[in-house]
This record gives sequence, structure tokens and C-alpha cells, in this order.
Amino acid sequence: MKTIFRSFVLPVSCVLGLFALPEPGRSQGFYLDASAGVSLAENVDLDQFLVRTPGMRMKLDPGGRLSVAAGYNFSDYFGVQIETGSIINNIESITGRGNVDALLMHTPLLVNAVLRYDKADCKWVPYLGAGAGGDVSVIVFDEVTAPNGAVVDGAGSAVVFAWQAFAGVRYKITERISVGAGYKFFWADSPSWDVEDTSGDIEGGKALVHSVVASFNFRF
Repeated sequence: MKTIFRSFVLPVSCVLGLFALPEPGRSQGFYLDASAGVSLAENVDLDQFLVRTPGMRMKLDPGGRLSVAAGYNFSDYFGVQIETGSIINNIESITGRGNVDALLMHTPLLVNAVLRYDKADCKWVPYLGAGAGGDVSVIVFDEVTAPNGAVVDGAGSAVVFAWQAFAGVRYKITERISVGAGYKFFWADSPSWDVEDTSGDIEGGKALVHSVVASFNFRF
């Protein structure tokens, strides 16, 4: 893959005003959460590859997921957060094309509701949650031949609806800092990519991604 395609960075920064509210209680307050891990993406249908391609699918290699969230805990049990990040998987092969040089990337922007059990006398904090929002789906091809013989060399993006569900557990190192591990399931709707310098669109199916992540949480 060309070097320029390795330079994707998180496009969205989540910032909350930490001093806008009065001094909160122990169970309330703002927090930041960061996580990183492995993304296992299910095969994605490829309904159109410049021409109609029924039955064509993209097989994806294991990749990575990075996430950052900023949120507010309303109590020991409930919080709300905004999350963004990147999910990147190389496309191993496309039906009828064999091995290809391409990748699929998601940049979600989600509003999550988080349920957790966080008590002062317990070091462990189990949690689960779900959220919805949007996803910037990006596909990148490096000189891949389409079924009509055209060479596709470029990138395309589309904004689609997305949601996720997640669960895990954290261990409190201090009153403010905790680390943990969790599982995330991400779902994004079918995109239509207009790849540069091509004569037709590329239409994909729904994306389903399973991620196992390690997390770091800091409470203000």
C-alpha cells in the first residue's frame, strides 16, 4: 500500500469543558477513556465494482482499532460519552480478483450510554453499553483491476449510519485511574463509494466488526 495511505489519522477530537459545572460528587464527573486492540471484520459484500457484481465479497485480514471517548458519569451506575477513533483492516482478497492491495477503514462518531458498577469499596468496575451515530467509511485501492478491466487506483469515502455494543471490566489503580479489557461489536450501514478517477461507483454491504481491546480510563 502506498505510503500516503498509511498516514490516516483520527479526524475528530472530542473536547468537553471540564470547568463549566460546579464541583461534582465522587460518583459524578467528566472522564476520558482510550482503548486499542485487534479488529476482526466479517466478510463484506461488494454489490457493485464499477459494474454490478452480485455474489462478490471482500475478505478482510485482522486489523486494529483505536478509540477515544470523553464522557460524564451521572452516578455510580450511569454515564454518557462521545466516542471516535479508527478501525482499519486490509482487504485480503476479492471474489474473482484473488489477492489485492486495498484496505477498508471506519471512523465512527458515536454517542454511547454506559452502565457500570463503580463503588468505592470495590476495585473492579464491570460495564456495558451501546451507542449510535455515524461512520466515515473509506476504501482504498492500489491498482486493483475491476471486472470490466478498468484499473482502480485511489480512495473513496461515504458517511453512513452506525451503532455498537460493548462490555468489559476495569481495575482501579487509583481513585482516578483504571485499566481494563473489553469487547466491542461495531455495525455500519452499506456505503456507496465514489472512488477518484473511476467511471462508476463501488457499493459495499454492511460492515460487522468484532474488537477485543485494552483500555485506560482517567476520571477528572
